[in-house]
Amino acid sequence: AAAGLELVAAQVVFRHGARDMSSDHKCFAPMHESFRRCHIEPIVAFTGVDGRQPSPSLVKEVIDAYPSAQRPGQPGCGRGFLLDGAVPQTRAFAEAFREAYFDRFAGGAPTLNRTRFYSTDKQRTMATLFMLQGFLFQGHGEPETKVFTRPIEGDHWDLNQHCGRVAGSRHSGAYSDGEMAEILYPEFVARWAAAAGTDFEPAFKDCLLVAHCSDHIELPKDLSPGTPLFEETLRVSLRLFQRRYTDDIDGVRLLAAPALLELAEFLTQQATGVGPQLALWATHDTTIIVLLAALGLWDGQWPPYMDSLVVEVYRAAEGAYFRMVHGGKALELPWCAHEQLAMGHGLCPVGQFLPDDIAAYRDPRLLAADCAEPSFLAEPESSSSLAEQGRASEPLAFPIAAVGSLLAGGLGFALGRLRRDGSDAHAARMPLLSGV
Repeated sequence: AAAGLELVAAQVVFRHGARDMSSDHKCFAPMHESFRRCHIEPIVAFTGVDGRQPSPSLVKEVIDAYPSAQRPGQPGCGRGFLLDGAVPQTRAFAEAFREAYFDRFAGGAPTLNRTRFYSTDKQRTMATLFMLQGFLFQGHGEPETKVFTRPIEGDHWDLNQHCGRVAGSRHSGAYSDGEMAEILYPEFVARWAAAAGTDFEPAFKDCLLVAHCSDHIELPKDLSPGTPLFEETLRVSLRLFQRRYTDDIDGVRLLAAPALLELAEFLTQQATGVGPQLALWATHDTTIIVLLAALGLWDGQWPPYMDSLVVEVYRAAEGAYFRMVHGGKALELPWCAHEQLAMGHGLCPVGQFLPDDIAAYRDPRLLAADCAEPSFLAEPESSSSLAEQGRASEPLAFPIAAVGSLLAGGLGFALGRLRRDGSDAHAARMPLLSGV
């Protein structure tokens, strides 16, 4: 191992806290819902108007967020807005991160002024980042801090970069391949239709999870949490998403490359002492999946709320090193295996942050050329072949059980410390977003 190794900086890519449905799905017929009772609400405010905060505050309330499931003109929570359980989840994440890292930095604990904030331009990520900085820094620092973002339609942290080849492989909410489910799991699809009154789509798992985390959706009796069909639905959904994110690894690399290159750029700055001491990237479950899958590191499990991918930056007399941590473990990087073995503790030289096939996309012409290519996927398999695969393989367990429940959230280095009571005793003490 290198002599005098010191932790000098870190980057944290994390998923937001518990949210409402992110897409307009009518999962059941009839569908009984109430997308109201939101306590984490965005306030409309602008600087540069008259130098002071407008009063009274304008609290955003969204009409027709779910037209497939709501009566026209009905106001309520916006689509994908945070649920109350996001507050204790974010607080627990902040407490665990402070405990695990703040005393280890060679230059002293991070401050608000030495931290860079980035979020996709969506309420759930912005709100989670807003709460996280409050819990981490507890009001110390400048009264106004910048958060960077991009227009959502071109933000690679929301998997929306302009790459025609992978345009249809971005978000889980848009995944509606019911035909594949019918081929692979026909008996399950029939059981779903009998219980739900709809044709199954993989993205319908969102309705089950939101109902499990809140009282916004009333589930059909045979799909209640803990029933065999509830558990089977989550397993089948996960298995179908695993196919989606692993069948075309070349396409996944194209999706991940811009975000990974941005992480690499900041890693280089941090290693040389000119970058932020701490960089926080508020993003989504599918983004974390794509980053890990592109690097050959995804374990097939769905990232829970507040899941994190941490990049630790170290300096020593011999040079600068990094370590990547997810799920409480330092990840073994196939392209840096020899160096990790020599250094120990999962450390690699900063110059080997990316495998060659992704580092090559530093040339934007190559990225543009590959994005213009047709999909490299093989010819579709026959229905009989796919059905045989479905009978032969047992879907992996959905992480609602595997990583401590989506109600409690997940934290890569401190899963065990998170509370499982994200919506009861803590809810009474939750302030509005404006007061956190």
